[in-house]
Amino acid sequence: MSRSTGTDIVTESSPYPASCIECGATTDSTLTQALVGGHVRWDLDGCCAACGAVWASCDHPDQAGFREAILAANGPSILEIEGDGVPVALVMRALRTVRSVSLVQARAMAQRLHETGLEGTRVDMESIAGALRRSGIPVWIRKAHRD
Repeated sequence: MSRSTGTDIVTESSPYPASCIECGATTDSTLTQALVGGHVRWDLDGCCAACGAVWASCDHPDQAGFREAILAANGPSILEIEGDGVPVALVMRALRTVRSVSLVQARAMAQRLHETGLEGTRVDMESIAGALRRSGIPVWIRKAHRD
């Protein structure tokens, strides 16, 4: 369970195959998703066994497969509201401050948050949790059970 204050740096990492920046060989790099100062970022670093090049790409553009790699390595986290009685409209408003979603999508997310919780990477859930906490909504994050 996590009750972050929102000032913490939150990270999750995973192995990630990437092309060497020098020779193009496939390397076993490290992908990191981080929440730093309220900003979600991706870092990718590696060392090439073929040519010895070493690199770090900070605040790398999000790419297809990044979240899936983090989830595969770390498992999902679940964000839940503590207690009952939090108005759906308040939750929707807070969700729309951190996600570019329509009202219909925000309502569906708010309903899911009330019923079963939202599931995703730890960093994504901490990002959403911060917005909810700033709106006075008590939330907590837990790891999903792995089968």
